[in-house]
Amino acid sequence: MIAGLALECETLLARLQPLLDQLRNHVINSSGYVYFQEGTEPPLQDQEARLAIAQHLSEMRYPGPEQIGEQPQDRFMALALPPALRPLIEEINRAKKDLQDWHESLARTQPNAYAAAQLNRAVLKRAGEPLLNLQMAERALLWLNGQPVRLSWHYNTTSNSRRKTLGDALEALEKLADKLPDFRLGDVENARLSLASIPLNTPVAHRPSKPITHLKCQYRYIDTGGKATRGICYAKNPIFYPTSEIVETPTITLPGEVTGKKRRQGAGRPSLISDIPVCPLLPTWFWYKN
Repeated sequence: MIAGLALECETLLARLQPLLDQLRNHVINSSGYVYFQEGTEPPLQDQEARLAIAQHLSEMRYPGPEQIGEQPQDRFMALALPPALRPLIEEINRAKKDLQDWHESLARTQPNAYAAAQLNRAVLKRAGEPLLNLQMAERALLWLNGQPVRLSWHYNTTSNSRRKTLGDALEALEKLADKLPDFRLGDVENARLSLASIPLNTPVAHRPSKPITHLKCQYRYIDTGGKATRGICYAKNPIFYPTSEIVETPTITLPGEVTGKKRRQGAGRPSLISDIPVCPLLPTWFWYKN
């Protein structure tokens, strides 16, 4: 079983790697607008920036076993390439999607996430790719259909939450009480007493997982017909777009966390959920703001 899955993995990577190598060569030899900045470091210029983007595209593997799971500093990248390279980028994205579909189908054969991770490690090791960074290998590239007027990177934090009631929270508390040792039952009783006077239908929020922060980029570009298009995308990879006879430098805006500038007051949608837990024993259940 492992040998067959490893062969499938090798076949998918053998398709993807040469395509990425082609793109890296085109990036290095390009002459259009380029932007590259890593974290809070100063932006790189011209050929240094192109070489850094080419290096980024090649980073499908962790440097060593100790670095598995570690992520580099966020990079802000944009590059103009000849329009004829769009089919190559589309072919790369198809190869990445096939790898992702294979990886996800492999996980679905297992009863839980731990078993899926163990199988994945065994397959990658047998395929000779124990250091493969699947997130990087599967992450699609972006191609805009025109020159960007503005590129604005920002961080977006999301947290899955469900609207519940205090009654649901107390039910979770009782299930927890069944699993706690006897010396913790006093804490359970204190929680019951503190919540006893509050109506059971009081809305509360359940957040079963920690908040996740994504790097995104808002863009605005002008297509060949002169039409302005706006959009937003995940921005862990370079933003590619076609070169044009009239070269215009896009306005670049980086996150306030990078530049040190405070976000303007009122920017973003305010959360209706407070950071106050319903009780200390239920750290994933929160009150709504008044």
